[in-house]
Amino acid sequence: METNQQTNADQRARPVAVETLSCPNCHAGLLRGMRFCRACGYRLGEGVADYVETMRFDGTLPVAFSPAPQPTAYAPPQATTQLAPATRTRRWSCAGMRMGWLSWLLLIIMFSSMGGGLWLRKRGFWRERIRQNISTVFGGNTFTPSVAAPRSFFGTQGFDTVDEGAMVEAVVPGGPAEHAGLIGGDIVTRFDGQAVESSDDMSRLLRTTPIGKTVEVAFLRDGTLKTVTMTTASSVAFNADTDTLMGFAGRQGFLGVDNMTRVHVPGSNLYGVRLGSVQNNRPADIAGLRRGDIVVEFAGTPIRTEEEFTARIRRATPGDTVNVTVVRDGQQQEISVKMGRR
Repeated sequence: METNQQTNADQRARPVAVETLSCPNCHAGLLRGMRFCRACGYRLGEGVADYVETMRFDGTLPVAFSPAPQPTAYAPPQATTQLAPATRTRRWSCAGMRMGWLSWLLLIIMFSSMGGGLWLRKRGFWRERIRQNISTVFGGNTFTPSVAAPRSFFGTQGFDTVDEGAMVEAVVPGGPAEHAGLIGGDIVTRFDGQAVESSDDMSRLLRTTPIGKTVEVAFLRDGTLKTVTMTTASSVAFNADTDTLMGFAGRQGFLGVDNMTRVHVPGSNLYGVRLGSVQNNRPADIAGLRRGDIVVEFAGTPIRTEEEFTARIRRATPGDTVNVTVVRDGQQQEISVKMGRR
């Protein structure tokens, strides 16, 4: 009795031999009977036990279905079997190299712009074409934007087309227009003997006028025709951003008014700038300026456009007291304002 118990105990303690395989893909250790590698997911070959015969029923279902018997114990150890990895046969297909219509269109445009495929055979053509394109886009080998050719500069922030001609928006400090005595709101009707009917006319005439030429300029101010002479300057000398060009550097003045509009002053030939809103407890409000006031003069300069008014405010020195002439209820009055700081 004791001998049988000892034999059973020895059999339970003896390790069961397990057959192992090697994954054909990642060479990880596997147990025989596994269908896929748990390390890489590679699907292994299927055995006969997984085969199920296809059966055709006569319209009735079988009473019971008995699954294929599963092995209850591992078979005796055998030599390790190396499974050959499954191989795929790749067939060439033009579908993999198919290009969208947009890609074909871009390719055709590229070759057309380069002068056709035959020209590419010429030595250095590709290099020269790239160099020309870079030079065209960036203005040279230094990769800096190209600068427009210098032309005559009038000295204004811009022109607006009005019925009578080209109206000056605001004059540039130290520019030809300011030296000639022009201000924002003046309407140029003739330039160097040529009629001016729009801002495009002014641009065309300035392109054809030699730099440094002294010309005669006829303009309207408050309904009166005036004539002055001015000498044009080179546009290169005034090639800067708007703030620098208009003198908005360092400390700038602040008034506290918004929503300004150029309007005609009733009962006169004057134009002015109407205040749409006045900010509370700001210099304009503290001085007594009110919404609806029409500003016609600021620090001794006639104000006819909102651009000129804004430029004069920002160029004013903070802390200085300036006189502002407004039209309120049909009456002109002068108000002293202590400028704030922007």
